[in-house]
Amino acid sequence: MLLKKSSRNTAKAFFYWMSLLFVLPYSPVNAAQEEIQNYVLIGCPGSGKGTLSQFLTQKGYVKIATGDLLRKEVKNKTKIGEKIKATLNKGGMVPDNIVCEMIRKHIKDCLNKQKPFVIDGFPQNKNQFEFLKSYLRQEGISQKTRFVFIKIDTNTALRRINKRITCKQCDRIYNKESRPPKLQNQCNICHEPLSHRKEDNERAIAVQVPTFEQKTLPIITMIDNNLLITFDGNKPIEVQLSFYATYFPSSP
Repeated sequence: MLLKKSSRNTAKAFFYWMSLLFVLPYSPVNAAQEEIQNYVLIGCPGSGKGTLSQFLTQKGYVKIATGDLLRKEVKNKTKIGEKIKATLNKGGMVPDNIVCEMIRKHIKDCLNKQKPFVIDGFPQNKNQFEFLKSYLRQEGISQKTRFVFIKIDTNTALRRINKRITCKQCDRIYNKESRPPKLQNQCNICHEPLSHRKEDNERAIAVQVPTFEQKTLPIITMIDNNLLITFDGNKPIEVQLSFYATYFPSSP
């Protein structure tokens, strides 16, 4: 009887420890490692990507905005800036190799500093998407990154762009109707004057929106469903910000 009881206890112990082997991969430590850390924002010009990226930077995310980076190159009159100045003013797309290298450099910098990031304005076409997808996988963060598609009607987007004003110093975006500055034409943060960006003129907008629909929109079908989040960008800014406050409740 003692032998039988001992063998039963041994068997129980064996199955107990074996069960732990299957439980461990789903422990809280591993679950924390799989938490979402980074976001890639995709949307038509005027959809509210800048608004969401500004919101996330207040929660500790590093903003990687291709538009801001390219404008700085133009402002500093670098070699790249001289090459892309005319393209930006016309609302065209900068060559993939230039933009992809900028994005790679800034993502790598965030990883080295262990900072979460939000990408605004990239990718803009299939080649850029394939580059980003490959690089995120290479760095082991593809499952920790989500693509956010902000869906908006073209007319709503155009109306917002026409009313959009920006601070040249800190790149903060305002809207004369829905999100005006506290003081007329003055940034709330750095108190610098606000103005329309050159690429927000009607001619540039006429190029940007069709370009988005033809080259950027098809990317959405290439993203895995479990990595894609879709937001309604047609709602007023105040409603969107209130929603973001509940969707992104804590710092990363």
